[in-house]
Amino acid sequence: MKKFISLILFSMSAFLFAQQTITLSQALSQARENNLHLQNYYYQKETAYWNYQNSKAMFMPKLNLVYNGVYRQDEIKRSIANFDFVLQDKQNHITRLQLDHVLFAGGKVYNAHRFQKIQNETSVNLYQRISFETDMLVSNTYYSILQNRENLDVLQSHLVLCQAIKEDLSETVETDILQWDLRIIEIEKQIVATQNAQKTLIQQWGVVLGIPIIQDIPLPEDTSVDHFMLEIREFALLDNATKTAKMNEYIETVLENNLYLRNIALFQDASKYRKNIDKADFMPTVYMSAFYELTNDTNIKDIKFLQEPAWQVGFNISIPIFHGFRNFTNYKASQNQLQAQGRNLIENRRDQIEQAKQAWFDFDLSASTIMQNEKYYNLAERSLDITKNLHDKNVFTNVALIDAQNDALQSHLNFINSIYDYISAKIKMENFKHLRPLHNQ
Repeated sequence: MKKFISLILFSMSAFLFAQQTITLSQALSQARENNLHLQNYYYQKETAYWNYQNSKAMFMPKLNLVYNGVYRQDEIKRSIANFDFVLQDKQNHITRLQLDHVLFAGGKVYNAHRFQKIQNETSVNLYQRISFETDMLVSNTYYSILQNRENLDVLQSHLVLCQAIKEDLSETVETDILQWDLRIIEIEKQIVATQNAQKTLIQQWGVVLGIPIIQDIPLPEDTSVDHFMLEIREFALLDNATKTAKMNEYIETVLENNLYLRNIALFQDASKYRKNIDKADFMPTVYMSAFYELTNDTNIKDIKFLQEPAWQVGFNISIPIFHGFRNFTNYKASQNQLQAQGRNLIENRRDQIEQAKQAWFDFDLSASTIMQNEKYYNLAERSLDITKNLHDKNVFTNVALIDAQNDALQSHLNFINSIYDYISAKIKMENFKHLRPLHNQ
């Protein structure tokens, strides 16, 4: 009975603490909804949108209902410093419609509108770029957790292998057993380090997904990366001319779609309109104000609408003469800002192309590295099997078997890590294109 109860309690605890899993596509969707860094840029985008809508309203007139009321008590005569002041008994109540509109402002209204439009486009691009970077971070963290899992599996399998070899040596010299004890300790240290790295990755994973509580973080679902090996082998078979053509095609795609470059160009356009806004400070402005008086009474009790109301239209013309050189200094600052943005566009365009090329070269190198590591891993595994068989026949020494086991372990880890290095390089390369990397991988 006690055993039955213990089994039930263990099953319940295993159910309660079972970790939920998540696919990469689900993780990408969740991060786009909950990632706090991405949400910050979303609200910046929304702010820029409403500022742009507000700039449209600058072309529209303003209509207000205005009431003015003046009231004085009964006549009071006061004497201050030998001067007599009389407060008259007076009531005056005026209600009117007031229409105000800018007729001419040297292009300031138009340029401000265009400036806000560009700011809105820039914020949309920036939000999309941060969204792509969030996708890249999610994908990298997702595969890093899977990478650590595979490394742990390999380390655990070699730990079992070393323990089994040690057991088989129970009747041999003590030094051989001690050597395998040292080897077991080294692998156990690697396991602990990998487990600690996994815990850190899971913490980062929760932050990326926007999940504050560690117990509620769904872990990446075990995913096969065999399909990556298929494309790696296909890519490795390409000749240099074909690879160069593909790289040039990739660079063209980057130049066409890269949101960072697009925003640099928009910043330059915004600087032009900013300069035009400051240039308008040298020009006159013309305002129109129209009043439509509805009531005009001397007694609040006798308020009534006018029988024959009429519009009163006035114009206000302001011509700048001297503003302490503020208009000149603002204009010169905007002019130099425009020049700086032009140089910045050229420089950043070159840097972005170089970074995209480097991402391509890293991708190419990672593919060739995998092919080499796969060959080395297969040879090391075969060497371990041969060495172990010959060691069992007392042909090879204990040291030779330890070396073979160490080579097999390291080559296996290198092979696994190179596959995930390729995945990371591919994610980075695709991120320059801003075309949603690894949607459903």
